Amino acid sequence: MSLLCAEGPDLITTFDSAGIRMLWHPGLSEETGSEALAVFERVRSGELRLDALCVEGSLLRGPNGTGRFHVLAGTGRPTIEWVRELSALAEHVVAVGTCAAYGGVTAAGN
Repeated sequence: MSLLCAEGPDLITTFDSAGIRMLWHPGLSEETGSEALAVFERVRSGELRLDALCVEGSLLRGPNGTGRFHVLAGTGRPTIEWVRELSALAEHVVAVGTCAAYGGVTAAGN
């Protein structure tokens, strides 16, 4: 959650002053469940433009590369599949923090 710990200015102030409109964030957005999924679906359909996809934290790939250890609630699909699909639609993809960039503990191996 390194991005959420930003100070002077805080994350929301920084976004507002830069003209950045955040579509969804698991810790900051009001939308949850089906409302959050609706945002993802609007991006998938092309109704919403995704300029930047920021991934914070590592993505679980197990067991055996399926990603089923971390399924996005209400979809039956592994989170890593969603990230792959949305990444293909985004103008830019940013790995935020060392876990997103290098995998953290989940990428440490056997």
